Amino acid sequence: MATVFESLKSLSGYPVPQSALIRITVGRGLTLSAEATASVLRSQSYRLAEADLMKWLAKAPNVSQGGVSYSFSESEREQFKAEAEAIYEENGEGQTSSQYGYQGENL
Repeated sequence: MATVFESLKSLSGYPVPQSALIRITVGRGLTLSAEATASVLRSQSYRLAEADLMKWLAKAPNVSQGGVSYSFSESEREQFKAEAEAIYEENGEGQTSSQYGYQGENL
């Protein structure tokens, strides 16, 4: 059976640093070495960790490692963001939109 680490890593071929995966999983109350059972993979914590990873991938730099280049197009980055936002919404963590700006002195 795969671990949470292997399961999250399989979401993309991009070389996500282990430190990023640790930060994401710990932040969601998961353990990288835990078995990725069906109940874990359906859990809110795991789904939100997937969203966090997709959000991370949307901002990841294009890199070359060992003679292999890893890059995402803008449309792929937008798709990662959209998938992450859908998972956040599904789990009650959707972003609230706030508008900021100068409204003038005579209000």
